[in-house]
Amino acid sequence: MSSAKIDKGVVAAILAPFFIALSIILTKMAGNNAPPLVIASIGPLLSVPILFTATRLLKVNLGVRNLLTTLRVPFFKVVLSRSILGQGLIISGFTMTTAIKAVLLLRLEPLFVFIWSILYRGEKPKALKLLMLTLLIVGSALVVAPQGATGGPNIGDALVVTSLLFLSYSYLPTEEVVKAGNPGGFNIMANLFGGLTLLAVAAVLNHEQLLHLSVKAFAYIAGYSVVFFGFALSLYLYAFKTLKPWVIASFLSLEVVFGLIQAHFMLHETMAPLQLCGAVVVLAATFAIGRLPAETTADPHAEAVK
Repeated sequence: MSSAKIDKGVVAAILAPFFIALSIILTKMAGNNAPPLVIASIGPLLSVPILFTATRLLKVNLGVRNLLTTLRVPFFKVVLSRSILGQGLIISGFTMTTAIKAVLLLRLEPLFVFIWSILYRGEKPKALKLLMLTLLIVGSALVVAPQGATGGPNIGDALVVTSLLFLSYSYLPTEEVVKAGNPGGFNIMANLFGGLTLLAVAAVLNHEQLLHLSVKAFAYIAGYSVVFFGFALSLYLYAFKTLKPWVIASFLSLEVVFGLIQAHFMLHETMAPLQLCGAVVVLAATFAIGRLPAETTADPHAEAVK
């Protein structure tokens, strides 16, 4: 593996959390003008023609036939876990809680990755890792604890946390598909299948809002689509080509830094003292987990990608 490829993977892994955090802000703005399922369905679908045009200009072979034949099992596992269940739950959660809490709760992901590592890899709990994961839980509890005007835990917080169960599982089939296929084609097809499924649900549950979507709402959804699917997810998937999943997960801790800054300047959200303490704990624990050796990291792929 050349140093140039490693450098590109690192750059992609650093930039991805910036755009992920920005997409949360745009989702919050869209949520003030449209139902969550409408955002969760239209967002992925809008990305399809954009990403397809980009791959055509770059003359990239999408490998659709390979996705739907040889890789169909892991591909549809990703579609179900990430593009349908994870997407629907997390967008709903984002629109029902503050951007600051959403960004910080996303850092619970290593806990869920660790759970899958136990179930699929038979990983045995180690004291240091258990301590770091416990700190993640404590920090997240401080973030959502009742404190003045910010309120306590709400349904949005619960939906964000629940979505992580499915999104963390998607790491398993995502790595398998990306290693054997094309990330661009994978991204396009997952967005298409997931978006169409969620659109069908939205057409039943949010029929009127879907038919009378405002220009303002559509603009925010389009912005979310470009930022998340066009930039964040493309960079995230590209990083899988050259970096191990546990390394990518550690870089994603930068979401906290980027997200808190963006939420302050774009949404004028502030943190109560207790939330600030929780944010520090969450960031420190996430950073520590990322520094653990690969064989002891909460990563279900550690043995597979050595």
